[in-house]
Amino acid sequence: MKRRPCTRNSHERQGSHRFAAEAEKSFRRAHSAKPKVLKTIKDHGGRFIVRNDQVTGFVGDAPKRIVITGWESIDDVKKWQASKEYVDLKPLRDASVKTRSFAVATCENPQGAKPGQTKCPF
Repeated sequence: MKRRPCTRNSHERQGSHRFAAEAEKSFRRAHSAKPKVLKTIKDHGGRFIVRNDQVTGFVGDAPKRIVITGWESIDDVKKWQASKEYVDLKPLRDASVKTRSFAVATCENPQGAKPGQTKCPF
């Protein structure tokens, strides 16, 4: 009498293998999109202020990684976000990482200013 393989176990193994393969594909997609996203930021006049995974939390949960870009104006950020180059990459980003994105105005000339000398938009 031949033994039949246990279908349940073989499906479970295939399922976990499939999950690992999907996770690997997701990682590859995110990794391959990264240089393209970086190029769109630079091509549209953005620059990196912070791009780091060394985040120290004090209150609440700190993100695992943070990226802060600098732009000349909120309109420049909106143009970049709406650009075909960046819009085409958003599905790759959304499928591979959790993202929160927002824009804020900075204080006028914060570099080199003494305390109380900056002009902030509030």
